[in-house]
Amino acid sequence: MRKIWYLKQEKGQKTKTAKVFLYEKDGHVEGRMDLSAFNDCEKGGKAPLLLHMKDASGRDIEKISLESENVLYEGFFQGKGKIKAELADRLKKLKGEAMLSVTLGKERYLSEGWKDEEIVPEKAGEKSAPEKKTEKAETVNAQKELEAEELLPEEKEGKRIVQLSVLEDELLFRSYVHNSFLLHGYYNYGHVVIDESGEEPRLGVPGNYYEREQMVAEMFGFPVFEAAREEEKITNGTFGYFYTKG
Repeated sequence: MRKIWYLKQEKGQKTKTAKVFLYEKDGHVEGRMDLSAFNDCEKGGKAPLLLHMKDASGRDIEKISLESENVLYEGFFQGKGKIKAELADRLKKLKGEAMLSVTLGKERYLSEGWKDEEIVPEKAGEKSAPEKKTEKAETVNAQKELEAEELLPEEKEGKRIVQLSVLEDELLFRSYVHNSFLLHGYYNYGHVVIDESGEEPRLGVPGNYYEREQMVAEMFGFPVFEAAREEEKITNGTFGYFYTKG
């Protein structure tokens, strides 16, 4: 099981991704965390590291604080930071999305939906609020994947299916080469789309529509979703493209 967080700099425009890999070993759950995207922060990642996880309601799941001298510290930036078995088990069983904050030195990155306020403990006898329903952005319907494969060769007039390397030479879209949301879509589907059919060119990232995915896409600069099949009604799971504003 893989979990990916899309994080945005608290006071700035930089974006990062953090990943957790959960797997069964000897009858129990283990987990490793990949913060390799943060290697360029704070002089190569030698600043104190603080990870803070919360569930969808804002309740604490775990806080991890490490100094650079800690033997576990380098593992996180090498993509293999080991997390406690108890935390790995909780993340696997967690219903709904977990929120994440990554603080490295003076820089702080927050996942979409992060809540800073502390949750007041419930009084005895009170009923808890209904659990927030969320869509997992990573879940891709197998049928939709097959439809995506069928659509890839069908370049329509004014739209180009391109590889990531092409963006290096596209002046308008060069700044998106390291965009976390774009990279996630690109590595899932192996392409992006440049749409030059309108007055202004647009960049499109392939993916499946879900309300939460739309929110994340907008945060990273892709506010418009269009189904790959023009006549298809957009519902949860619809395959299409998240576009920049044209």
